[in-house]
Amino acid sequence: MKFIFKIIWLQYILQLQGKIVAPTKDQWPKDSASNLILISNVSSLSIDGSGGSIEGYGSSWWKCISCGRPTVCLFYLTFFFS
Repeated sequence: MKFIFKIIWLQYILQLQGKIVAPTKDQWPKDSASNLILISNVSSLSIDGSGGSIEGYGSSWWKCISCGRPTVCLFYLTFFFS
């Protein structure tokens, strides 16, 4: 897995090359609904995922409505992104 982070004219570009695989439902901590990826306090962010993917195992959570579900990717205080 390879991450490339570039800064071009005050624009941040996050480029994913490879595959990010989240833990399965049974592997997440039972007492926590945490985040796999947290991007915070960024302005002018562009994400290029053309070279990779994220496997969040979402289908394993669909049947469990009462479970504390984790977030695979959370953008917090992030503005002007594409």
